[in-house]
Order: sequence, then structure tokens, then C-alpha cells
Amino acid sequence: MIKRIFAPVFKRLAKSLGVPGVQQRLDALEQASFLHSISDETYEALEQRFRGSPELITERQKQYLPIVKELHRNDAPLLDLGFGRAEWLKLLKEHGISSHGVDSNDVFVRNALKDGLDVTKEDLLAFLSQQPQNSFLSLIHI
Repeated sequence: MIKRIFAPVFKRLAKSLGVPGVQQRLDALEQASFLHSISDETYEALEQRFRGSPELITERQKQYLPIVKELHRNDAPLLDLGFGRAEWLKLLKEHGISSHGVDSNDVFVRNALKDGLDVTKEDLLAFLSQQPQNSFLSLIHI
């Protein structure tokens, strides 16, 4: 699943930036099969423990707001795939930028809905396959 989602993005970025060894890195990531078998609650706990506090992540993400404001010139919502704890969605909402999040983790979706965010619980690839061509995609923090 991880390889299927990120491989095209990483390969395109690596090619444009001239980064060697991308396929080997993707293969190693795919070998981390434990990511496929842990519960939503366990993954949420891992993020809480190792990602950094939501406040820290939000501070780091603020640097991208000027870029997003410059690029986002229409009313179409920005899309956050795999939004996790939803720091980015909350930040966008605070700055009046419409957004939509998609995640397959029940815990993250439930928490985001409690926070009044516009989110969908769905497989990322299934969601993307249903979207109109040329939709804006936010990949800043992947």
C-alpha cells in the first residue's frame, strides 16, 4: 500500500532532482510490513510519541502558508491525503483556506470530525480515482 501510494510521487521527484537509489528506498519501505498490521489506535499512539507535539508540527507547517496562499487562487478546497492528526487541516482552516482531508485511520477521522474539519474516511487511491482531473493536491509535508 505505501509503495503504491508514494512510489509515483517519489520517482517523479527523484527524477527531477537527480536523486539516486529511489527504488531501493521504496523497496525497503515496503519491507516494513509491520505498518500494515498495526491497529489505528497503535498508529495514532506512535504519532503522538514520535512525531512531535501538534504545536511543534503546526509551527513547522506555518512556513508553507505563504506558498499555499500564492498558489491557491480559486475556491476549490486543498486536499490533504493521509492527514493524520490534522495539524495542516486545522492550520488551513484558521487561515480561511478551504480544505478537505482523506485518511483511512478511524481514530484520525473521528478526531478530525470532532474538531469540525471536512474529512473523509476512505482509501487514498480510491478517493483520488473519483476526483476530477487537475485537482489541487497538497503534498508539502509528506
